[in-house]
Amino acid sequence: MKNIAIYGGAFDPIHNGHVAIIQELKNNKEMDEVWIMPTRVSRWKNDAAPSSLRLKCLEKVIEGLDNVHIRKDEIESQKEVIYTIDTIRELHQKYNDVNFYFVIGYDQLSKLDKWRDIEELSKLVKFLIVGRPNNSFHQENYIKYNCELLNFDGPDISSTKFKETLDLSLVPQCIHNLLWEEPYYYEIKLKTLMCEKRFLHSKSVMELAKKIALANNLELGVSTIAALLHDCAKEAPREEEEEIMNKYFKKYLDAPDVVKHQFTGSILVERLFGIKDSRVKQAILYHTTGYKEMSWLDKLVYACDKLDPLRGYDSSFMINECMKDLDKGFITVLKENMKYLGKKSAFNDYYLTLEAVKYYLEGED
Repeated sequence: MKNIAIYGGAFDPIHNGHVAIIQELKNNKEMDEVWIMPTRVSRWKNDAAPSSLRLKCLEKVIEGLDNVHIRKDEIESQKEVIYTIDTIRELHQKYNDVNFYFVIGYDQLSKLDKWRDIEELSKLVKFLIVGRPNNSFHQENYIKYNCELLNFDGPDISSTKFKETLDLSLVPQCIHNLLWEEPYYYEIKLKTLMCEKRFLHSKSVMELAKKIALANNLELGVSTIAALLHDCAKEAPREEEEEIMNKYFKKYLDAPDVVKHQFTGSILVERLFGIKDSRVKQAILYHTTGYKEMSWLDKLVYACDKLDPLRGYDSSFMINECMKDLDKGFITVLKENMKYLGKKSAFNDYYLTLEAVKYYLEGED
């Protein structure tokens, strides 16, 4: 008979802890196959990401892993509530020559006695308990409900705590490529870092950047993420800003306070969101002041930040200029922005801004 390990959960999103468990199961010589079974609606949560996105992320992670498969029994089920016992009963009817192992963590072990029809369930599967160092477990349930400990030395990442903090630096790098196209989790995380007004500004800048990028035949994914996260440090705690400025940007310590979030953001975008792309970091790094020799992405984020329709003035003529030609449109934005700011701005005379003006506007009318 085959031995198949079923690893279920919301995977919302899948993180490095999940991946390590999948690898451990795959390498377990007693297992013939590993079935990953994402839930459609978790009984413990009501804010899960779209099923399609969670499936895409899972499919990306298991690419090339032999004998590891995604089962859609629950995620595609039309039942209002799905209980594990119902799923396992159906699987036993379909596969009567299989020994099923059901993977759970220590946190669920203590709740097993509350699972529906647990007595029957514990006869249909053997529970594999994912072992984490320094965690005690519920001895009574372990003995009573047909459990076995899975030796696991991987990262100790609690899915519950992960969901609370949504530390996207713990998400596999391959998933970030998908999230650039569908930035659901970035938006959820960003919303926890700022007020509603600034979040709406960030989303508006992202939508404008996507529009201009498409019109100019520019890379859409990197445009989307750099624009969405450009202000990720705008409301960062003062002590965190000071720590980052003193550690990474001593040469900019004299910068006006109003622009320091651009420097801080270039670090926090990796620290909080797991984004390592140097193009994104640089676009955030100078999105307020500008600087000389800006890349197309730098220009795009700088321009869209200034042209956001939610700012309350008519920026349509400059948006149209950028739609036609980003390079020329950027020059227009820079010129008009300097006129608008005049001497009011705290950073109008800051040397990075002056370098940008000299580099791009010297000789302009």
